[in-house]
Amino acid sequence: MLRFKIKTKHSVFRWSTVLLVASAGLILLATASLLGGCREKGTNYRSLKHIYRSGKIRVITRNNANCYYIYQDQPMGFEYELAGEFAKYLGVALEIKIASQWKEMIPGILKGEGDFIAAGMTITPDRQQRVQFTTAYMKIQQQIIVRRKNSRIKTVADLAGKTVDVREGTSYQQQLEILRQRGLDVHIRLHADTSTETLIRQ
Repeated sequence: MLRFKIKTKHSVFRWSTVLLVASAGLILLATASLLGGCREKGTNYRSLKHIYRSGKIRVITRNNANCYYIYQDQPMGFEYELAGEFAKYLGVALEIKIASQWKEMIPGILKGEGDFIAAGMTITPDRQQRVQFTTAYMKIQQQIIVRRKNSRIKTVADLAGKTVDVREGTSYQQQLEILRQRGLDVHIRLHADTSTETLIRQ
């Protein structure tokens, strides 16, 4: 169970709060081609043998400040560097595939469009039914972020009657839905593909 820690920051809208995970809370997601098999039946993946034969490994990621971006004509990003070191370890080239939306990454893996995902993705039971994760390299806590002067949100119970803005298809949305199932009257406002940084700025 993910614990909540309240921090007073700027909220997305005047009368709402935003639930998100700090950018430091990241793991590397790997597919069956590297760790022994996708969990979802009917998936299409390449074996390590095929990766060696092709001379490249394909990583699915997102274009943002943490995962992958271009700065002065040079590719950068923490997840990109991790993926690059992994490709170097295997002795193959790294091919970058940018998912147009966050929720498209796991389906892309299951369709065989990439060999692994490098992005800030939380391990959840639902995702573990579909794909395999490597050992997490950092533990995180989901956090509520509100305006600096908002002192009314101190516990999860204080979210009752409030609106929480989150990116659609994330573990944040799942956690809020669990809270609603347990009786918390919290309203969830979904954003199709809005980055954490953008939600905070808004």
